[in-house]
Amino acid sequence: MSRETTGPKPLSRRQALVLLAGVPPLAFGLASDSSRVSPGGRSSMMIRVALLSFWHVHAHDYVQQARANPATTITAVWDETPERGRAQAHALGVPFYEQAGVVLVVSLPRLSSGSTLAIKHILDRKLLGELTEVRTRLTHDGALRTRQHPQGWLPPYFFDPQQAAGGAMIDLGAHPMYLARLFLGLPQSVSATYASLTGRAVEDNATVVLRSPQGTVGIVETSFVNPFSPFTIEVHGTQGSLLYGTPDGILRIRSSVAGTPGTSQWSVWTDIPPDLPTPFSQWVTHMQQGTRARENIQAAIDLSRLMEAANRSAAMKHPILLDAFPQSGR
Repeated sequence: MSRETTGPKPLSRRQALVLLAGVPPLAFGLASDSSRVSPGGRSSMMIRVALLSFWHVHAHDYVQQARANPATTITAVWDETPERGRAQAHALGVPFYEQAGVVLVVSLPRLSSGSTLAIKHILDRKLLGELTEVRTRLTHDGALRTRQHPQGWLPPYFFDPQQAAGGAMIDLGAHPMYLARLFLGLPQSVSATYASLTGRAVEDNATVVLRSPQGTVGIVETSFVNPFSPFTIEVHGTQGSLLYGTPDGILRIRSSVAGTPGTSQWSVWTDIPPDLPTPFSQWVTHMQQGTRARENIQAAIDLSRLMEAANRSAAMKHPILLDAFPQSGR
């Protein structure tokens, strides 16, 4: 990795994603030459972290996580916009580098929540019978123009189709999309409807319908223009239904399957496992143990296929077969 001397032409978000897609997003880690001895007597390495791009509003969250984790130290910065990268590197007191030899980390945080794990457990046990519908929804009001935020609280480049490669669906909609993929599996076809309530160049209100070969339907909803719509998961089957986040963070179920809550009323599902470690912590553990997050990478590849199909469907105004996109990154 060589230090930057003369800045290249800035890359768009899409170009940067394509450039990074061939390697395991956001951080590249190297074991340092020095090691420490843990309280249990085991040697542990210090992982040097390079932060890749400050384009997204959550980039600073990862700065805080890297600083808070005792196994990591920030040592370098890369950004597709050199001026922004140099400023962030200066603020952190580390060098700014050109892009080279990075390892991609994909953060899909809602896969780690206890509620997600509980829902997946219910579905694996077929406590709802055969699936008929999966609905996932996540929204916020980042595009709404208010007195406090005349242009909305999202940065203006979130609405630039060249930089953002899309709008609400590719950004916020990624979370309900990968949850739908987890519960439903990969669909056969993808049909998307995008709209812009605020007149931006990209969608701020969107719905995607997924259809499986078996006839199960997935509905993925997202928006930048709803201040109070709750994060929602609904799953329906031939013998039951479950609801989460409508509006509270409680998992409710109604099922006619033997051994589960009866059909007379909705019951609260209390068997919720603890959250898994954050994606950042999981990445650190993989670095320490020399393992790879294969399921995470495949989930990210599947998510990319679904998003590209949704964007194409919205542009062409008809369903898109998922087989039109590569099935793996190999």
